[in-house]
Amino acid sequence: MGSVDCDYLQVQELPYRLRLPVGARLALDPKFQVMSAVESALAGFTGSNIVVACSGGPDSVALALATHDLAQKNNWAVKVVIVDHQWSELSAANAEFARTQLVNFGLGDVEVVVAEPTPAENREARAREIRLDILQRYGDSLNGAPVLLGHTKDDQAETVLMRLVRGSGSKALAGMSPVRGIFIRPLLELARRIVHASIPDTFSVINDPANSDETHLRVRVRKNVLPFLQQELGEDVISGLVRSAQLLRVDSEYFVEQTMICLKECLVENDLDVQALTNLHQAIRTRVIQQWLISSGVPSGSLHQIHIKTVDELISDWHGQKEINLPGGFEVKRSGNRLTISH
Repeated sequence: MGSVDCDYLQVQELPYRLRLPVGARLALDPKFQVMSAVESALAGFTGSNIVVACSGGPDSVALALATHDLAQKNNWAVKVVIVDHQWSELSAANAEFARTQLVNFGLGDVEVVVAEPTPAENREARAREIRLDILQRYGDSLNGAPVLLGHTKDDQAETVLMRLVRGSGSKALAGMSPVRGIFIRPLLELARRIVHASIPDTFSVINDPANSDETHLRVRVRKNVLPFLQQELGEDVISGLVRSAQLLRVDSEYFVEQTMICLKECLVENDLDVQALTNLHQAIRTRVIQQWLISSGVPSGSLHQIHIKTVDELISDWHGQKEINLPGGFEVKRSGNRLTISH
């Protein structure tokens, strides 16, 4: 498939490569690295059904092909799901082209699913929610089969950088999780150039025009920001961002665990006990408030730090404030020694 980053090709073409042991040469092979990543991610898997999400782009194609190559050895039944969001006149043709390519390479169970139209506002985020919901249903229909997603190390770095400049908290800066429910991202520690290099030259992938549209922040980060940072700060920028995400994920998982314990201790029916909240450290208290709001139905995608801070001031800076209006038509107020929420 196509061209690959020249730095990687130079590693493959060094004269001394011929004198390397077979195992070392194999370890440098992109296809071997991708297959090893998939096998490692599914090391504890004892079932037979696996769902692979595929867009027809190189990342997800590489994932689908590697999973297919491993299927016979591991007795897996692989189902590939291609979601067509109907974003262009060519989307149906592109989805069918991707399906045909995969079938021609031996993948027998490849299905195109046409998603419901997405609203213009917050289009990408909504499409992601719809896509994950579709994939969740497929996984659930196959007895909770794992659903593999093709995000790479580069995608992780882009995500962390975008969230950093938005002023996100540690949970968001932890980036994409390798495992979340039935969703697994086997390629999250592999560079994009290696993943792309694993695809056979005879396979044609789809080049999504959206990946070149610089009206999207992620495209600008990918094409302009990260290359500039690498030029000025060194090639390790991507690895550094990914390492930070990994460290923050450990912290975030601990905070999530403590938050759920404290939320249970602070709940009185569906209200929050003010005195119990007062005894908590601010780092835990604000997380308890956030989880309480989301659990009560406040839409998480519209809930921002300013909302949580304002609710927290009903405890930390109480001076008789009125009720607080929140997204989704919810209201929070302090009544005596309780925080209450209504809709």
